[in-house]
Amino acid sequence: MTTVQSQDSLKTELLARYYQDRVAFCRDILSHWFPKPMPWFHRGILAILTKNSDFLLNFGTEVWEDGTCRWTKKGLAKIVKNFQYPVNPADENSPMAPIFRVRYGPDGRRPIAIDMVLGQYTNLIIPRGFSKTTLVNAGVLSQVLFQETQFTVYVGHAQHHADTQLGNVARELSSNEKVLALWGNVVPDRQDSAKWTQSEIHTTTGIVIMSKGRGSQIRGLNVNAIRPDQEILDDIEDKESVLTEVGRDKTLTWYKSDVEPSLKKIGGPGRILSMGTVLHADALVMQLAKDPRYTTIKFGASLKDDAGVEEPLWPDRLSLTELESERLSMLRVGKLYEFGMEYMSTIRQEDKVSFKAASIQRYREISPDEFKSQFIGRALCCDPAISDKPGADYAGLGVVGINAERGQFHVADLHLQIGMTPHDIVDKYFLMSQMWGINKHGVEAVAYQTALIHLLREQMFRRGHYFEIDPLVGGRMRGAGKNKHVRVEGILQPRY
Repeated sequence: MTTVQSQDSLKTELLARYYQDRVAFCRDILSHWFPKPMPWFHRGILAILTKNSDFLLNFGTEVWEDGTCRWTKKGLAKIVKNFQYPVNPADENSPMAPIFRVRYGPDGRRPIAIDMVLGQYTNLIIPRGFSKTTLVNAGVLSQVLFQETQFTVYVGHAQHHADTQLGNVARELSSNEKVLALWGNVVPDRQDSAKWTQSEIHTTTGIVIMSKGRGSQIRGLNVNAIRPDQEILDDIEDKESVLTEVGRDKTLTWYKSDVEPSLKKIGGPGRILSMGTVLHADALVMQLAKDPRYTTIKFGASLKDDAGVEEPLWPDRLSLTELESERLSMLRVGKLYEFGMEYMSTIRQEDKVSFKAASIQRYREISPDEFKSQFIGRALCCDPAISDKPGADYAGLGVVGINAERGQFHVADLHLQIGMTPHDIVDKYFLMSQMWGINKHGVEAVAYQTALIHLLREQMFRRGHYFEIDPLVGGRMRGAGKNKHVRVEGILQPRY
């Protein structure tokens, strides 16, 4: 065999190897991106990205640039256990089903094949900083080299973010020596009509990749009569875009009316892969998680092993000690809710409230006579909310006392009603004041609501029941220079 034949044979062997084993592709071709042994959950994501799971059965010793590891059936078992999706996403208690399903040989012990259950749409929810973008770039690069897609659209939260990721792929195609040696040069000549720009590249093998920012026009994309057969959305929302309901609705409307309809339908449907971190309870990834068409897989920065013991998702990125330190840091500044979203991919409304339900004790109802005798401070507060429009807030009147012995607050009475007129509120206010023996009266006084105070004072003379009213000014508290919520929390928080 001649030297040329030997080189051709080796090249063919390597190409076949990297086609079958995308972990080996990352380890050998992209060692500057993946110097350390690849953790199990990265392997699972890579299989989903490339729609190839056979390499998960390549057990044995692996030599990486910065270390050696053994890939074993134990690692595969973690993938099978943790890559699961809810069968019925509309049900919070839906049973979970595995994405990867292993088939075994006649002995029932040796894995011989893996089936991967994926639909047209996949939604991956992963904490920020866990290398999902690097994996996306590696997956797209391998798909381009093996010509597994025709037209990929890469979408980021902004155009420059998407351009950067496309630039990473383009740079490997044009300058990675291993890529050039095995696949040749796929970059068109300058004289060629094919594009090679920061937001659109066309390879000489006929593959197209475009980068787009959130809100860009994607529907109607068509290059040489080819529509996108793959759209990858990587953290397309940021903290600013999810701040308001208008911003979140704008993203969802764009996604439904522009992104989904842009996929090709002839010759087999295209696919969408959304990857993101939870930034809001109604962020796009959470909306997609409710859609039964989407296969949603969710990870937090830690998980439970078979014995129920907590372990880090990726120890090299964030150990349990580091995770707990971050949790305590965010807890101290009142950001436990945000910690749950961004690190654990959970929505815990209990973490968001200032006063936890566990800190509120429920007692039997108290009679007005007991209330008057046992509580030295008895306050009545009113938030008028004078409006009968659809969607109007409740007008609220509440009676709270402070116990002389224990110093506890006790809510004795509460009235909530939509559409109360000023006279209805006045009638209820006097009734509750007299019934509960109130010695501290307050009324929220903002804009036109101030008129309610004058109406109450007028009625004192008519009803023969007199008391002093404290106007409660929303927004900026009168004389305190503090936000209303900050002042209330400052007074009550020590008790909790």
